[in-house]
Amino acid sequence: MKKKIIPGIIFIIFYVFAALLAIYIVWSLYFCTYVIKVAVEYGQISISGNTFEILNYYMEHCGRYFIYMLVLAGIGILLQRTRPALDESVVPVDATDCGHANDNQDDNSDNNDDGDGDGDGDGDGDGIEGGNISYS
Repeated sequence: MKKKIIPGIIFIIFYVFAALLAIYIVWSLYFCTYVIKVAVEYGQISISGNTFEILNYYMEHCGRYFIYMLVLAGIGILLQRTRPALDESVVPVDATDCGHANDNQDDNSDNNDDGDGDGDGDGDGDGIEGGNISYS
């Protein structure tokens, strides 16, 4: 038997993955800063002439995960905003109600009732208000 994932919970899963990536980004930033600090201390690299390489190192190890985190959080936001549309169920409407649930009149009565049952008020039974039209 297959189990279905409830549509109302999917956005929470995206938020959790985005939060995990945020934690990884913080750890990765700390580690990258430590590696560059050690390299500068031992004279393997100088900051003044190698700013592009240093920024490239940060982008390689942290930048892509930041983009992934933004994408996952964005998908989570979109799913959360569309959640009511996914959770709504179709409710059949009673054909005799026609949206007049708060009317104080009987369902079979009509303000234009003339006794012929069509409700147009002209008495000819055709359902078109205005009486008989002759085309002579």
